[in-house]
Amino acid sequence: MPGVELDPRLAADSHFLAAFKSGSVLLHHNATLPWFILVPDTGARRLHEVSSPLRELISAEVDALTAYVMRAFDCEHVNVASIGNIVEQLHIHVIGRRRDDPLWPGVVWGRLDAGPEYSEAEVSAIASAIEELREA
Repeated sequence: MPGVELDPRLAADSHFLAAFKSGSVLLHHNATLPWFILVPDTGARRLHEVSSPLRELISAEVDALTAYVMRAFDCEHVNVASIGNIVEQLHIHVIGRRRDDPLWPGVVWGRLDAGPEYSEAEVSAIASAIEELREA
């Protein structure tokens, strides 16, 4: 995985999908919800600390990822957040939500129990789709 060293908690909870211009795109192991994580290549811990050019790039890539999640997973909403209470490394969550998901309408942080995991074939297919986003 290129860029800055990934926090061990993010590495343990996710699959690496692709390197975007701003950083790495991960997919949460739990397949209950389509949960993506963008980890910018920066030592900054908070989004407002990131230089304007990188922040604009992050924003554009989050927008592209959000549109992909809505389209590919037929989501009604997409939650986008950079919280950092537990993992201090800057990372942005992009989580697809539907009224029939098991946590609707509540938050997902700390509430997503162990659930189904993506198969290798599913991860590979999602990674291919994400690579197409990167190239667009």
